[in-house]
Amino acid sequence: MNRNSKMIPALVRDRAGAGAKDGAPARVRARARPRSLTYWSATLIIAAESLVYGIWYVLRTDSVRAVFEQDLGYPSFAALIIGVCKVAGAVVLVARGVPRLKEWAYAGVFFLYSGAVASQSATGDPAAATIPLGFAALTAASWLTRPAPRRALSARPLPPFHTSTRSPHSPRKERAQRIGYWASTGIIAFVLLTGGFADLLRRAGTAAGVLDLGYPPYFLTLLGSWKILGTLALLAPRHPRLKEWAYAGAFFNFAGAFTSHVISGSASTHLLWTGLFTLCTLMSWALRPIPRTHTPATPEGLGASFLKPVDAGLLGGARQAGAEGGGWTGSARGGAGAVSAGKVE
Repeated sequence: MNRNSKMIPALVRDRAGAGAKDGAPARVRARARPRSLTYWSATLIIAAESLVYGIWYVLRTDSVRAVFEQDLGYPSFAALIIGVCKVAGAVVLVARGVPRLKEWAYAGVFFLYSGAVASQSATGDPAAATIPLGFAALTAASWLTRPAPRRALSARPLPPFHTSTRSPHSPRKERAQRIGYWASTGIIAFVLLTGGFADLLRRAGTAAGVLDLGYPPYFLTLLGSWKILGTLALLAPRHPRLKEWAYAGAFFNFAGAFTSHVISGSASTHLLWTGLFTLCTLMSWALRPIPRTHTPATPEGLGASFLKPVDAGLLGGARQAGAEGGGWTGSARGGAGAVSAGKVE
């Protein structure tokens, strides 16, 4: 067999491989379309609902007063608090970037919808609970299908006082940061855990305080369950994305209590304690160590269980292009091309 005859099969294989590579971006884009359509459809629906109903809650329209205040038994000022939160959440959900702030928005939206489901069920109208339940399902669909730039928690810059931003590290500063983190975390964890059990057990003093503010009795069960679950998430190692939801819930709880006491004209001690706990929540959030702060920029770090085949295709394309380009330069060039091919934003 001569040399030319040996080269023909190799040439055929090379051309077939090149054709497969050329078709890979098209297949990745095809797989990205259904996911992108699901994401934007669900996101725009919940954002529109949050914006419209948020404005209605702020204005306290007749339907809001009839359902929220009379049927469900919530105080009138709670409609203003929820309305402002819903409008802010709608803006964050459709904005570009800010993935960490989006986690807080998703948490707030999901808390509101699940709270509406529990409230409707507690007041004896489970049929009406199907509407917020549907919006909660859309929230989950939007959260699960959002593109990588809207979910990567590694994008948050650390605050300037965080020891990880300094080189070389000062042992004294690191020790102070560690003490500040665990002190603030211990305070809010203790308050949430004991308060959660007090809510669930309907302790006399706790129940009286909630009722004095105008909230319905069943709200204690909902609030207590959230507090206990949030405490477990805060104290568990790693799981930074779950911690964002826990911090968001703790902040909403303490800030909402502070605002409720301000509007209701409660004693200054209530304002002092709820305000202090709100600051402790922010302090714990800002001083978290690195494993509790961000997700590494790897498929596993981004939540491999939620990554769809399109993400695997994008990452595989980046690796393949990097191998062909050679070294870090080729990897970066290939990664940029793969992301642009499947970009949905």
